[in-house]
Amino acid sequence: MKRIALILIYNLCLSFLCAQTNYYTESTTFNEDDYIYQIDVLSSGFVELYNQDNQWIGSYPMYKSNGTIFVQPEYGYIDLYDNDSWADSENKMNSIIKGALTIAEQNSVKGSKLYIELHINSTTGKVDDVKFSFSNRNSWVNISVPTYRKMELQIKDQLFYNLTDDGRKLTYIFTWNSIEF
Repeated sequence: MKRIALILIYNLCLSFLCAQTNYYTESTTFNEDDYIYQIDVLSSGFVELYNQDNQWIGSYPMYKSNGTIFVQPEYGYIDLYDNDSWADSENKMNSIIKGALTIAEQNSVKGSKLYIELHINSTTGKVDDVKFSFSNRNSWVNISVPTYRKMELQIKDQLFYNLTDDGRKLTYIFTWNSIEF
């Protein structure tokens, strides 16, 4: 009987030590010295995380000339940036995300998707805004806001898109990517 009790206590302690922190259980703001992040926990089970200084979150890309909303056509596709810069940016983004995580964090998020929305400046091709989204049931909830902030700053600093003439006609260019290790 004593052995069974010890095994139960050992398992309880082990599960306590292995438990990770879910930083995103409710919608809130996260304040640091030089930034404020908005954390939106949606009823769908997704978490959206972004810098409150973002200028394009919640708006639609529009044509600069007449203010109408840009929508990709149902048939065909309008290239807004060239494929080479997209592929280069995708590789850099994977490297940035992986580099921002510790080995333990990389292992914990294996098999879980992180969605990253980018709002690209239609004049410079640089990233203006970044928004992260993930399920509140996967391991990305265990990654802290400062780590996401580090990812955001590196994405803004290192990613660049070669815009097409059609891309330059818009207020900004929306694109997204998903990361899964």
